[in-house]
Amino acid sequence: MAVVVDPDFFERAVEALEDAEDVAAARAARTESGPTVTHEELLRELGIEG
Repeated sequence: MAVVVDPDFFERAVEALEDAEDVAAARAARTESGPTVTHEELLRELGIEG
């Protein structure tokens, strides 16, 4: 089966699906337990001194 759609519509649909996946991953990450780091520790670890 094939469906022909406008390229702009296709791009928006793909972006919406990717956004939904990102939201689901963020929700799942919030439920994980384990060691945490502060914002300052993360910046230091990434080499971003601010």
